[in-house]
Amino acid sequence: MTRVTGRIAVMDTSAALGVTPRCMPKADRNELRAAGAPAWTLPRAGGTSADELAYRVHQQELLAGFGVLALRTPEFMDLLQEATRLCAQGLHIRYCKAMEYLVEEDAFIVRAGVGWKPGTIGSRTGADLKSPTGYAFHTGEPVISSHLESEGRFRTPRILVDHGIRRAINVPIATESGGYGVLEADSPAEGRFTEADLAFMQGFANLLGSALERKRGEERLRLAHERNEEILESIADAFYAVDRDWRFTYVNRRAEEWWGRKREDLIGKVCWDEFPAAVGSEAAEAHHLARRERRTVHLETVSPLRDNWVDLDIHPTAAGGLAVYFRDATEWKRGEVALHETAERYRLAAKATNDAIWDWDLAADRIVWNEALTTLFGFTERETDGAWWKDHIHPDDRERVVTGIEAVIAGSQEHWSAEYRFLRADGSEADIFDRGFVIRDGGEGRSG
Repeated sequence: MTRVTGRIAVMDTSAALGVTPRCMPKADRNELRAAGAPAWTLPRAGGTSADELAYRVHQQELLAGFGVLALRTPEFMDLLQEATRLCAQGLHIRYCKAMEYLVEEDAFIVRAGVGWKPGTIGSRTGADLKSPTGYAFHTGEPVISSHLESEGRFRTPRILVDHGIRRAINVPIATESGGYGVLEADSPAEGRFTEADLAFMQGFANLLGSALERKRGEERLRLAHERNEEILESIADAFYAVDRDWRFTYVNRRAEEWWGRKREDLIGKVCWDEFPAAVGSEAAEAHHLARRERRTVHLETVSPLRDNWVDLDIHPTAAGGLAVYFRDATEWKRGEVALHETAERYRLAAKATNDAIWDWDLAADRIVWNEALTTLFGFTERETDGAWWKDHIHPDDRERVVTGIEAVIAGSQEHWSAEYRFLRADGSEADIFDRGFVIRDGGEGRSG
């Protein structure tokens, strides 16, 4: 929903909506204004249907105008106050108030109102089912009380007695997630409220409920956004997001540190304009790929902005942009290169020697052999398990050799050696001298 922010300015709603009040004597208008009522005539008993129609049309115009205000007003309390003023104007009464239900106290607090004595706003009143206000709130049903002095269904709240109120309308203000409170119109004058008056009040209450639900939804979104920001600011990764036009929408603290740029200088700017050195790079191509194919792309590359390896995870967003996490991978990459170089040296050394070299991973029970297993013993395997090696030790030597190496593995010694006969692939015997070095890591061993 498009959100338009603003603030209520107290005005003559009839004039704002292009409504011209019907004529009445100046003295009557002054008296009504002194009492807090608008300069508009009520349809009198025995009046014409035209009078009644004009009265109801005026109410609908007020309600329609309030619907516009409900969309434009950011502060709910301002909207609540305006609702009480317009309800009093539309019903030609002096008193109207809006009350919020306090769960912890099981009572109502008067949040807004017009016409009441000082101290009424902010005061509390009971919320039990014996009061018309409590009944309307707890049952969700509006209540019309046209003769409070003879009302047998409910007790009259003290605040109404103190103001000489004779008739009242109570309508619940509800949201999708539960009730908020009650909107109440009151009059000390003789007469009666009608079902049409109740519908007019209920219209205001419904708009208030919708506005409150929208405000709560906006608050939930705000809190969720704050939580997301807390997470993005606390993670070890640098993070940024761009929209479908490649404009930065978010840059976290780690990204600021990495680039040496403030987020305030980047938000709203096109990323390729701010970092032209990245255009055409492998990282840039990965960004375009992720957006074009709408899939996550992982990349390890040298940063086009500084001489470091970076590890990137690029995720497409629902709005057509990208969310990018990246981290410095220089140290990890150096370790990877060193490990590769070590493995290569081992491979070359194993290939150059005439001896059979083996590496036994005890945790996985896997033995890796060099090519001498073929040249010396005729086997084509490059990987075996421990049982295969033991099975090819001469039966007369097997127990001694196996017991010896298991004792070294189970103990604290690092070196093991043994002389024994090893069975070749053709069944012949080879007299060998075998020695190994035990590498211990967290209780596990690797022998080689």
